[in-house]
Formats: sequence, C-alpha cells, structure tokens
Amino acid sequence: MNHRFAIECKWKQEFKNGKIEWAEEKKIRVYKQFQKEKRMIVFIAIGIGGEPSNPEKLFVTPLDKICMHCEVYESDLLKYNHKPTRRFFYDTVQLRLW
Repeated sequence: MNHRFAIECKWKQEFKNGKIEWAEEKKIRVYKQFQKEKRMIVFIAIGIGGEPSNPEKLFVTPLDKICMHCEVYESDLLKYNHKPTRRFFYDTVQLRLW
C-alpha cells in the first residue's frame, strides 16, 4: 500500500519572544488546499538557527496541528522535535513523520 505525504520546509534564524511566524495566512490556505486536493498529509518542517541546510533545531509537525495561526510558539513545537542529523521514518499506522 502506498502512503503519500508532502513536506514544506521553513527556516527561521530564531524564536522571538518564544514564537515565530511560520507562514502568512495566504500561504497557509494554499497548503491546506493542496492537502485537501491531493488527499495527503502535509507536514511542516521548521528549522531554527544554524543555517537553512543545517539548522540547530528541527520541528516536524502535521499542518493540521499549526494551521490555525500564522505564529507558533516554541513550547507548542517541542513535542514535534526532531534531531536535525537523524533520518526520517514515516509511521504508516500513526501517520506521523519521526
């Protein structure tokens, strides 16, 4: 069985006052529409610090968990923390990217 998903990558230099603006409302609508039309889960990978190709921190969250707001707090992303140097694994049961 095939399991399709998409990843949108973002990078920010740092959290400001504990949060970042991860996308503008217009872009969020585009991501949600893509997810609906393609019938696939969209994940948002947010790199913080370091360089875009090698961030110090990495958070990988399902779009549905953060699409209500343009800003997201670091505290809300902590459960989606992913070591930047670790490979990814897609869990087809939980539909989660590890």
